[in-house]
Amino acid sequence: MTLDTLHDLLVSQLRDLHAAERQVLLIWPQLAQEATSPALRLAIADHRQETTLQVARLVEALDLLGEGPDGPRSRGMEGLLVETLTLISAKGHAAVVDAAILAGCLQVEGYELVGYGTAIELADALGLDQVVDLLSRTLVEEDAARRRLEMIARTEIHPAAGAAVVEVGPVDDGAIPITSAPSRRRARRASNQGT
Repeated sequence: MTLDTLHDLLVSQLRDLHAAERQVLLIWPQLAQEATSPALRLAIADHRQETTLQVARLVEALDLLGEGPDGPRSRGMEGLLVETLTLISAKGHAAVVDAAILAGCLQVEGYELVGYGTAIELADALGLDQVVDLLSRTLVEEDAARRRLEMIARTEIHPAAGAAVVEVGPVDDGAIPITSAPSRRRARRASNQGT
């Protein structure tokens, strides 16, 4: 493929998004299965259904451009997914693994938000109102998914992961509980404010 026109660039962007969404569709079930938080599992399951519709919209947008969706794998998305799967394969405290899954999901959403935003700008510059409309609907859904994940992070996952305790070696009458770094930072901040 050559990039001689904005049309070429838009097609490339849409094909990357199509590949990225299809790659994500394959991973969502595994992430949902690994998650222990019911809210996180539900958010992933709900967004998986939306993703199926988003793939169809991308095919429709490419069809409006006289192009097909076939293209290479999205290397950017592949990197994010491999990193997330590697991180959660390490196992560990359930709340911390949920935090890792959530972080991976948010990175995926970030990639998609930037990709759709870029594609919308290109389509708008080319006067392709139907394509802009299709992509804008998806952008709204992606932003809502991101906000939902951020709310789950703030209200459930991060507080639970921050309270995770790791038992480290015996000392006199037992093990020393070590809390995660965010909890220690909050404790230091609170003690500094009191002095």
